[in-house]
Amino acid sequence: MSYFYNEENCYLCIYLIFTIKIKPNFSLMKIVKASYIVIFITGLLAGVFFSSSVSAQDISGTWHGKLSIPTGSLTIVFHISQTEQGAYVTTLDSPDQGANGIKTQTTSFNDSTLIIQIPVIHASYKGKLNSDNTINGTFTQGMPLPLNLKKGEASRPKRPQEPQPPFPYRSEEVTVRNERDGINLAGTLTLPEKGTKFPAVVMVTGSGAQNRDEEIMGHKPFFVIADYLTRNGIAVLRCDDRGTAASQGTHATATNEDFATDTEAMVNYLRSRKEINAKKIGIIGHSAGGIIAFIVAKKDPSIAFVVSLAGAGVRGDSLMLKQVELISKSQGMPDAVWQGMKPSIRNRYAILQQTDKTPESGSLERYH
Repeated sequence: MSYFYNEENCYLCIYLIFTIKIKPNFSLMKIVKASYIVIFITGLLAGVFFSSSVSAQDISGTWHGKLSIPTGSLTIVFHISQTEQGAYVTTLDSPDQGANGIKTQTTSFNDSTLIIQIPVIHASYKGKLNSDNTINGTFTQGMPLPLNLKKGEASRPKRPQEPQPPFPYRSEEVTVRNERDGINLAGTLTLPEKGTKFPAVVMVTGSGAQNRDEEIMGHKPFFVIADYLTRNGIAVLRCDDRGTAASQGTHATATNEDFATDTEAMVNYLRSRKEINAKKIGIIGHSAGGIIAFIVAKKDPSIAFVVSLAGAGVRGDSLMLKQVELISKSQGMPDAVWQGMKPSIRNRYAILQQTDKTPESGSLERYH
């Protein structure tokens, strides 16, 4: 006897197999009782396995995918592990941005659906596990974006410009003390192999929490620049931003003035090294780091030079206003609409500066 049950791919097969020794005048019940009965309930287990074969797959491990953004793409990596209690724990990496080990709040995996909440960056992910062990889903951070995942480590991006050892110069891991704020900055000092009393530069990163290489999207521009300069006889000191990587302090609440004191501490550290010519110390600042370089150089006339890489050449309010315009127009805003918004935004910047001067004041630098 066999019986089949079909509902949502769940099959129940019960096989009742028996042999019967038939004797005259035996009732059917006696025949059954006298029989050798073997029951195989295979369908129930097979049906459960078949219907849940996808969801039964282990979601633990490393998953990676490419998040498409207007400026290109970002590699997103989830590291999912399971506790002894059966709960899932996840960390997030964004290797292209140099961000690793971002903590998530909750991870759930039910009915083949993976949901990860990441409130620290105001983001979440929801995806469906497929039979081919891939996940199709959506990463939401302000706006939903498709993000499909594959299991395994993400391939390292090719960055042929990144310097490779052996290096023809000395490299030291150093600690720079900011006495004013009572924090230590972790950094790398590279020194030419031969000679002494080298000219030197301090490198200052741009806005946002940056490590000493100013790493972003797999690129390490400060590492590349430091390598070139040191190969050509110039010592270079570069540090992780305060509150970032191996440096102490808090980055989120720090101001340009705070970062300027970090830069001053780095300059003073170089002055304390016997290998450095104290009269030939300069600052290289990138983006917001260019602003910080000018702040430090204004206070310290002994700074030998300043190099501003894509730093601001106009007032901050003018620069921000131009940035808003370019971003708005790149998203399709008509010029007439922008011209209507422009005075309001100018007024906001004036309020933030806590000044009584109006946007029309000729004493303020404006762009037109």
